[in-house]
Amino acid sequence: MIADAEWSEFASVELDDAFIESYIRNGGTARASSGDDASRDESLRSGSASMEEILGECSMQSVCDGFVRNFLTDDTMGTLHYLLKDCDSSLKDIADILHRFISSLDTTRQGIEDVRQQLHRVMLQHGNATSAGRAVRTVLQRLLVSPQVVRIITQGGEEELGPQFKHSVQELLCILRKSRRYTNILLVKEDSGCYTAVPAGASAIPVLADAGNRETVQVPLLEFKMYHEQIELLNRLTVLACTKAKRFLAKKIALLSVKNTNVSIQQEHILKPTTFYSRLIDEAVTLLCPSNVGDMSNQTNPESPASLPYCIVKALHSELRRDYYDIMSKLYLERICHYVMTLNLMENTASTANKTAPHKVSAVPWVNELPLITDDEAPSSQSAFELGERAVILQNVFAPPLVPTVEQAKWRLHSYEETFRSLNILLCDAVTHEFIFTFTFFSGDMSVFVDVFKPTIQFIVDYVAEVLLAQNTNNGVWRGLHEQYPQTAVNTVCGNDCYGLLILIRLCHDFNSLMKDVRRLCCLEGFYDSLLLQLWPSFQQTFERQVRALRLADVPTLADSFLRAEDKQGVSDWVARIHPLIKHYAAFTKALVTITSGCGFNGSDTEEGYAKATALANQSVQKDNADGNGATASGTTGVGGDGNKNISSEDDVGFEELQQIAWRIIEEERASDMADSSSRFAVLAGNLSFLRVEVERLLCSVTAQLLETSRCDPDQREHRNLAFLQNNVRYILNEWQEAIRNGGAPMLGPDYSALEELEKTLRSGLVLSIMKHHFPLINRVLQNDEHIDVLAVAEVFHHKWRIELEELCRNVRSLLRDEKCKEELLAQVCTEVLLWNTRFIACLSKATDDAAASGVSTPSSSCFTVTNQQMIQHIRTLAAIAESKDDDEEG
Repeated sequence: MIADAEWSEFASVELDDAFIESYIRNGGTARASSGDDASRDESLRSGSASMEEILGECSMQSVCDGFVRNFLTDDTMGTLHYLLKDCDSSLKDIADILHRFISSLDTTRQGIEDVRQQLHRVMLQHGNATSAGRAVRTVLQRLLVSPQVVRIITQGGEEELGPQFKHSVQELLCILRKSRRYTNILLVKEDSGCYTAVPAGASAIPVLADAGNRETVQVPLLEFKMYHEQIELLNRLTVLACTKAKRFLAKKIALLSVKNTNVSIQQEHILKPTTFYSRLIDEAVTLLCPSNVGDMSNQTNPESPASLPYCIVKALHSELRRDYYDIMSKLYLERICHYVMTLNLMENTASTANKTAPHKVSAVPWVNELPLITDDEAPSSQSAFELGERAVILQNVFAPPLVPTVEQAKWRLHSYEETFRSLNILLCDAVTHEFIFTFTFFSGDMSVFVDVFKPTIQFIVDYVAEVLLAQNTNNGVWRGLHEQYPQTAVNTVCGNDCYGLLILIRLCHDFNSLMKDVRRLCCLEGFYDSLLLQLWPSFQQTFERQVRALRLADVPTLADSFLRAEDKQGVSDWVARIHPLIKHYAAFTKALVTITSGCGFNGSDTEEGYAKATALANQSVQKDNADGNGATASGTTGVGGDGNKNISSEDDVGFEELQQIAWRIIEEERASDMADSSSRFAVLAGNLSFLRVEVERLLCSVTAQLLETSRCDPDQREHRNLAFLQNNVRYILNEWQEAIRNGGAPMLGPDYSALEELEKTLRSGLVLSIMKHHFPLINRVLQNDEHIDVLAVAEVFHHKWRIELEELCRNVRSLLRDEKCKEELLAQVCTEVLLWNTRFIACLSKATDDAAASGVSTPSSSCFTVTNQQMIQHIRTLAAIAESKDDDEEG
């Protein structure tokens, strides 16, 4: 065995790579010493080779054999075995120690990393807190309320809120607006990992756009105690200021209910200077809304502390409007009701049972219920179908309303149309003033105006239905009105008054146009639509009553009522008279057109509106197309090449283009309104055309009956028939001309043209009939009658042409009624006489030539020829004689 000393000697040997390599070289040299020198030299040369080459040349077997020969001889095997076992246990202990050391190093390393991460996290938290605190401090610096503002708002009196209170409230509102401007803290992550805090609004869209792709976090400012306390203070001050303002305004509004005061003056001088406090409550409702505060969770929970200020201010907001509504709606209703019912007592169409006023003037001289068109003519000089003095109201639609005190003092009566007109004048003025005032006082809140006038509007609609049209008078508003105003009466004639109903319709359109087109307010459009829905059916019933009368008219009765006793005996001539049916029809249509002229059926205005709107639209489209073509030429691909079109903002639109767009929209709306309002007038125009056709048919039948009933020469029946028709048609045209000059062309234009064509046809037929009656032989000659002797006719005509011409002129003058028509017909007849004479001379010359050619001896044609110059000279003589007779009759 190896002793300890030997082991100690071996211990100093370092078994590194160089030692092992040297041993291998020496061992290899020793084994090769028994060989020849050549192999030894070779092995020595190989000693200079690298270890890799040596290991490649030496086999594992040789190494093991050398190790056994050197170390495992004798009894060293056991010793080596025990030594190896001791080394193995020692190595295991060393390995355990190393494993424990390595695990201890890992634990220490993990602890150091945890400390490093915790330190980094603490540093980030400290930096973020510092940044957020800086942002919160920036916001809170803007929300500080001065002690003076707090003192004035909390200690100020409610009797009269002075300028200091107003200034303090303005400052409070300014701070409150700032508090709603920034409701969040936006944390933007930087490249270093820290977050930069900046104040941002509820949406934070601008800040997010600047942040790009960096990570952002929004933190509500309400989570910060300082901010929450400051907002709570602002909310309490705002609620207190709104409470004082509401009580102050309630006292001012209560002054409007004082009797015998002008409401408009009170509003202008008492309420209007306090508009700021009403706007304070309106703006507080907006600023204290939970959605503006940023606390969306409290919107559905009105009992939450965050929603309590909003609920209080919202209740004040509603109470203020309710106080104003309760006073003003009752006030307007009472005054309008009193005004209407007072004028109702002075209407000439109401019941006069309770009217005992002395020296009362007579009623207005017109009837309210028209007779039928087919009725007999009234004995009075004025026809019942004439509009007469009722047209005065159309000329004074916008005149000042009636003053009941003045009318009562003068004991003057008026029509129900005048009551309706005066009522609408007052209503339009009151609505205009109230709309402007409420729009200003309540910050554009339209619901207040609607609530104020809803009872008044409903009363007027019910009054028209129940009092004027006598509909549902037992259970409606009339029952309560009659108890309050027992002397009033239901209008029993309006429902059957054709002219009156149409006048009311005309007034509705005029006042609706006044509000929409002149005052630019559409707040009464629904009201007038409701009235028209009631008035149009009633008017249609009265109109259909006249249409049914024409359809069911008895022709013999109409003819007999027109003829007089001397007409039946042939003593007087009825041809030049006008039938009452035509008089009634002409007056009826003229009255309807006079009432409706310029009222919703002005075709030129409608076409002009459509043309203007179309021109503006085309101009805008052309400009858009030009802009689109320019954009196409320059490239339509948007940012990033995705092909999206660039939408121009409103700032890019010029003022002129915006003005054109606005005018186009306004003109389109006006054209649409005109089309809607003119639809019923178009129906009325169609009904008038149908009425004209019925009148023409009935007139022809009556004329035929008149010719059968009266003693009329059969030779004169034709031209008398045509003359009577011509006189009646001409009468209608003369009556219509004035209506057309006053603006009735859109409604009467087609019918007028049709009657003009009918008159031309009748005149041509009348001229031919008169010529045939006075010159029958010449007519036969001109018709190439073979059984007539032309020379004999020429001889007779040569002797009697002056007499026939004089008779013809007298006949024409007796047949026609209108002087202008007489002259025109005489000129046309004389022209026809000259034409016939020319043709007759040609026929006479031909007959003379034929007789000479056949060898028959005949007088020369010049012996029987009457020249046109002779006829013209005689016609002039007859005209001079007629003029002298007319002058003598006038003298």
